[in-house]
Amino acid sequence: MTRSVNRTCRIVVLATLSVSFYTYVRQETEFTSIGSFNLHITDALFGLILFCSLFGLENRRGRSPAEMMLLFLSGLLLLSFSRGVIEAGNAAAGNAFRLYSVFTALIIFMYFWGRKLDYQWVFDKIIWLGWAVVFLGIARIVLGLDAFVRNPDPFEEPRIFNSAAALLLGQAALIALYRSMMQPSARRSWNALCFTIFFATILLSNQRTATFATIAGVIAIVSLAARRRETTIICAGIIACAVGIGILAIASLSDGELTKYLPHSLQMIASQEGSYGWRLDQWQIYFQQWVDATPFDQIVGQPFGIARAVGLKFSTLKQVDPLVLPAHSGYLQFLLNVGVIGLLIFISVLVFAFADAIVVLKGHQSYSPLVVLAVAILVSQVVFSFSYSFEGEQGLPLAISVQIIALAREASARVRLVQPRSVLPVPLYVDRPQSSKQRN
Repeated sequence: MTRSVNRTCRIVVLATLSVSFYTYVRQETEFTSIGSFNLHITDALFGLILFCSLFGLENRRGRSPAEMMLLFLSGLLLLSFSRGVIEAGNAAAGNAFRLYSVFTALIIFMYFWGRKLDYQWVFDKIIWLGWAVVFLGIARIVLGLDAFVRNPDPFEEPRIFNSAAALLLGQAALIALYRSMMQPSARRSWNALCFTIFFATILLSNQRTATFATIAGVIAIVSLAARRRETTIICAGIIACAVGIGILAIASLSDGELTKYLPHSLQMIASQEGSYGWRLDQWQIYFQQWVDATPFDQIVGQPFGIARAVGLKFSTLKQVDPLVLPAHSGYLQFLLNVGVIGLLIFISVLVFAFADAIVVLKGHQSYSPLVVLAVAILVSQVVFSFSYSFEGEQGLPLAISVQIIALAREASARVRLVQPRSVLPVPLYVDRPQSSKQRN
């Protein structure tokens, strides 16, 4: 039974990461045409993941509130898709739902199979995918930015890879950083090298949101994983004071005109121009689309494909219906597609996970070998969601991080009730046997 469980889990994980890299390279998902139907590779992956999920329906007991809320969120997404098929037709609903199809399927799969999965094995594969993204960036620099791309988007800023690849590379960097701090010295140099190259590649890619998301994750790891947190807090305070003094000095020398001294990304935010001004316009349109909906659609979300019927309203991109484009904000995209309930569920998942992580980290450090990394991944997703929606593969690190924290919380509570503090800890992953190496 264990062998078949591992095979099922590995098939889904490897297929997801392989399809993700294919979309990073081609920057599109269309695979082939069958008659009048355009088959996207994400459609096949969606079907494969749901098919594999059917074999784990019996593994549905003992889930945390955060895991159940994620499952309910995926149910709302499927409901919105079903309503879209009825009201807008298969093509319109399918094209809109592809944004979340793999994400939805992965959450369902992880709900039933996630606790049978070897998380360290998954993190190993994410590291290797990170190296693949690095070599993709090198190939694009050498061969040209349009290398491997069949139909480049004329409106997209030319970069060596897209925001989804940059976010996953950032998460690979977080895994490498965490391992360089926690693993034995024999492996620290390799992981430190991985982190350095991954982070440098993200900076080179000019994917600003993914860069900020990775930096936020690094801050979370350094703050939570430090052996002496008091020293970390003191150093952070000194750095904050130095930055404040520097800002005041520049302000006094520039008569208060600080904008021109900021990095380009912060200049756009301060002046509300460039791509940030473009996003403000897009956010306004999406929010207005939600306001104009019926109360029922405001609560549970508008059917996928309905928003495409809205006419051109975008102030700077007249050639394209703005609601055909993503919202460029994960929170607004959820608000439109799954309504207030779906957005609140997503935010509640994060709140529950962070609250449980704080309890574990303050109580039993020995029961939280991966909690710090899980928190860092969630923090990076929180920051990334301000500017982009999640790509499909992000359902995997999201669900894994939530499950790691939930398992650590359950183990901590179980030991606090039945064992004294002096007794050695029980395994974190209780659904399957563990070796001492895995526990460490």
